[in-house]
Amino acid sequence: MATDELFELSIPPALGIPYAGENSGLTAPSGTRGSGAFFYGLGQCVRALRNEETVYLLLRNGHEAGKVRQGLQMAAKQLIVETEEGEASGGQKAPQVFGPYGFAATVGLWLKTAGEPASALLSPFISTDSFEFTPAEFVDLRERIDRTMRRFARLPQVSRSLDDLNTGFFRHQSLEESRQFITANLEDYLDRISRLQREYQLLINGHARKLLFERQGELSERRTKIGTIQAELQRLEKVNGRQGRRQLKEAIAEWSAYRERWYGTTTPVNPQLPFPALREELQEELRALHQQRQNLNRELRPASLSLSVVTVAGDAPLAASLRKMGEELSALIREIDEAGLYQLPLGGTDAATAPRQLQLLESVRDRLRNTHRHLHELDDFYARRHFWYAQPARLRRLLAPLRELPPEEWETAFSSWYFERCLQRVDATGEAWLNPATLQKMLEKSTAATEIDWDRVHFVLPGEELPQGDGMKAFCFDLTGGGRPEKWAEDRFISLRPLWDDTADHYQLAGRLEAGLLFGQPFLPVSGPDWAEVRTNEAPPGSNGHLCLQVKEGGPWMPLPEWDGIAEGVIRLYLPDEILPEDGQALQARAEEIMTVAPGVRIFHGWSNERITQALLSDGVTVEFLAAVILRAAEAAMAEPYDRDAIVALGREYRTRCGLPDPAPHPLAENLRKLLSERLPDHFFELHQAWRDTFLPLVVLAPSGRKTVLLPDGRLPGRAGEWAEALRQRELRAAGFHCLGLRADRLWMGLSEELDEIVKAIREA
Repeated sequence: MATDELFELSIPPALGIPYAGENSGLTAPSGTRGSGAFFYGLGQCVRALRNEETVYLLLRNGHEAGKVRQGLQMAAKQLIVETEEGEASGGQKAPQVFGPYGFAATVGLWLKTAGEPASALLSPFISTDSFEFTPAEFVDLRERIDRTMRRFARLPQVSRSLDDLNTGFFRHQSLEESRQFITANLEDYLDRISRLQREYQLLINGHARKLLFERQGELSERRTKIGTIQAELQRLEKVNGRQGRRQLKEAIAEWSAYRERWYGTTTPVNPQLPFPALREELQEELRALHQQRQNLNRELRPASLSLSVVTVAGDAPLAASLRKMGEELSALIREIDEAGLYQLPLGGTDAATAPRQLQLLESVRDRLRNTHRHLHELDDFYARRHFWYAQPARLRRLLAPLRELPPEEWETAFSSWYFERCLQRVDATGEAWLNPATLQKMLEKSTAATEIDWDRVHFVLPGEELPQGDGMKAFCFDLTGGGRPEKWAEDRFISLRPLWDDTADHYQLAGRLEAGLLFGQPFLPVSGPDWAEVRTNEAPPGSNGHLCLQVKEGGPWMPLPEWDGIAEGVIRLYLPDEILPEDGQALQARAEEIMTVAPGVRIFHGWSNERITQALLSDGVTVEFLAAVILRAAEAAMAEPYDRDAIVALGREYRTRCGLPDPAPHPLAENLRKLLSERLPDHFFELHQAWRDTFLPLVVLAPSGRKTVLLPDGRLPGRAGEWAEALRQRELRAAGFHCLGLRADRLWMGLSEELDEIVKAIREA
């Protein structure tokens, strides 16, 4: 039978849709692995041929040329729609915002606490200097905060009176050194303040007493004068005639002189003032003097409060004393500040009057006394502060406000604050967005087929030398899994690596339904595979202890390394009791190919159940472990009904050991489900639903039976280019799903409004 005919029997009508997997870092372009790696490599060869480059294919054996040739022909037909906007298989890696998380995933993490009342308790202006915004940092900060809060809760409680002490005591000095310094300075400053306070009180109160005595003497003199005039008026009541009128005029003149002296009135009293009127004016003056005597303290207080060098400039000794004490006060406060007893300066040395200076002095005294009074708590306070300053500065910036919150709210406040600050660093928020409607229209574009110039395709067999790639317009696809030659550039060389090689990029395959794909990528079988195990103690003829297979009923058995990748009907695989190293390497490299290339697989072996179990429990990705996985998968496929969960679990364990764990639920879909379920109580939500080669982030089932898939950034999991993404979503629509993209940037900027739009779109789907 011709090679082309054999190939048509073993290859499905389409190669599938290769795309970069979720676990692919796109950091090692010269190495590929996974179910889509072979088909991705063929696609890269077709692209090189379109660019009129020479293509070299390093084959594992001389029989593979037919399969690869047919694969290139099919790849040329399948990839004719490649555009500049998107690659058919490998998309660009989304910008990282929070460690490996992109913008949409980070919005999902923020969404977890965005609706909580405590989410806005921390100020957005807290400095984020030195923050890296990575998952490791977030977990470390959260754990540190938790431990610190618990530690502070266990430490003895102390008053806030020592809070304003200089932090240098707790960061650079021992407890005993700090105690000696603080105590000695406090006692010295309190003693000096006490003496200066006494001098201020003597001067201020002495000046006030002087003013009081002077004013009292003045009032006494005035009362005496009024009393003298009144006594003369009493004598005038007994005198009549000219003598009486003359004496009355003299009394009026004395009253006029009194008024001029004490009130500054220059207008004389009417000489013809009647006797009763004069007596009434004198009586009124006595009442005024009495009232002034009663209000004497109130009258003199402003003068006392305004005592300063300026107000007593005429009294040289007093002014000199005031100036001297003001200088002493300023010097004392400056000395306290410079000694570093307190964290912040005492300040306030610009008081202009003596009473205000005394008030400042007393406030400093009270502060020092309060500190001295609580020195017995210094041991406990030192322990708290020493522990506080042992924490990183960025942690202290967060702990200061978090310690004031209720214990049950600090984690919500911290998480919301952290992810808000992380998202606010992003300038362009919609770069990863793909509109599912636009992708659907992309498939409607007509394109022209590309013909392959086979003269530029060269197969390199084992033992043949690969030309040097230096200066050549060439591309190389190495199916043997070898390393990149020195003269070949990274972007011009691809090597097909085994699944366990975690240095290679992982590529998945969509559009295929073979259950064997689960040995190279996440996959949920649609139906039970035709696999079976057959126990036998006899080796097939001609095996000679090798791991071998039969690709055609009645055909010869051949060692696995010599297989050309073609099969007619059911493949029969024989596992010997002892697997040779070269056979083990071939099995690890081609296990998935064996389980997918043919419609059925029969595995002949003589392994005991105990040996299979021990191999499954062993560590690492050994050949025996892989063989045991294949045997247990065949056993699960033979069950009635077939055990799909066991098959999926075996594939997952194998991939996990190869460094390819299944992707976790998308944070945006995970935390959006709760918000949407509150608005759509009659809808059913399923998170991270396994579907063929992928996981549907969030599926919404309407009462009518309509299924809507919510896609963060309009994309399925993985890093597919636009064209590959369009093909993947077309398969979803063909299965009855409606695709709805989630705009993470709109959820971030206007959560409530965007939720309303999403709910509306789901109802109208």
